[in-house]
Amino acid sequence: MTKPSEPKQVGNIICELGESPVWDERRQALYWCDTLGGQIHRHTPKSEIHASDLQWKMNFPSTVGSFGLCKSGRLIVACGMDILIADLDTGEIKKIASLPPTDFTSRTNDGRVGPDGAFWVGTMHDVNPVDIQPLASLWRVTADEVKEVVTGLKVSNGLAFSKDGKYMWHSDSRHEWVKRYALNSKTGALGKPETICTPNEEEGRPDGATMDANGIYWSGGVSAGVINGFNDKGELVEKIAVPMPNPTMPCFGGEDLKTLYITSHQTFLDEAGRKKYPLAGTTFSVRMENPGFIAPRFDDSKIDFK
Repeated sequence: MTKPSEPKQVGNIICELGESPVWDERRQALYWCDTLGGQIHRHTPKSEIHASDLQWKMNFPSTVGSFGLCKSGRLIVACGMDILIADLDTGEIKKIASLPPTDFTSRTNDGRVGPDGAFWVGTMHDVNPVDIQPLASLWRVTADEVKEVVTGLKVSNGLAFSKDGKYMWHSDSRHEWVKRYALNSKTGALGKPETICTPNEEEGRPDGATMDANGIYWSGGVSAGVINGFNDKGELVEKIAVPMPNPTMPCFGGEDLKTLYITSHQTFLDEAGRKKYPLAGTTFSVRMENPGFIAPRFDDSKIDFK
């Protein structure tokens, strides 16, 4: 196991459940959310200025599971069971879709914009972990359609797309598997899933993830205080120790895309645990040898924001 050299805390926010770091190459800024607080935060590394955008902390009416960048510069946000478009400059928010209501407690979770220009977002059975059942799904959202594409999930997570757009990776945090699908980057059609690996609690149960330019899948080992790097054969090629027990999701950013930003949570830590791990719930950065790549953006050209 290797330790990150001089991990650096990003900003001054401690989240109960930090998630979904997203690097905006246009603004040279990092965004991430406090899921349970319904907030999105921003950090600009060059100026070291940290701020919350406009009324973001106030205006999201429910949990923020994940979000992605739009071609227009706005954000697409999974909020509760709704899909929103949020304008960073004006603070305006527009609901563009809702996932169908369920007869069980659920919410949106991990999501990512794919090379097809769609927002892929999963749900989770939102109950005590020991009671979670395979009732959740993965959805593909465009300006015209909301389509259920994978069913039978417990906690949909770990979405990542290869740099060439030919593959989608996907995990289930409670089924403890990572799968890979062949992807048609024009239509969003998926091939038959291939189970890549099945990391357990001790190895690092799979949470949010990202891919680097060399095709390594970096998975937040949320139960083991690590970030696991898997190749396309499912082999663990690197394991990075982090200074808290519950890292949730990494993403690549920075001017050279060699900075790995990592969110974390402190949800299940008692008072003693929070004192022992003061960085739990923070976002921090680690310098990497290999870079990531610029993320695709959601095609919101058909959405009237007036």
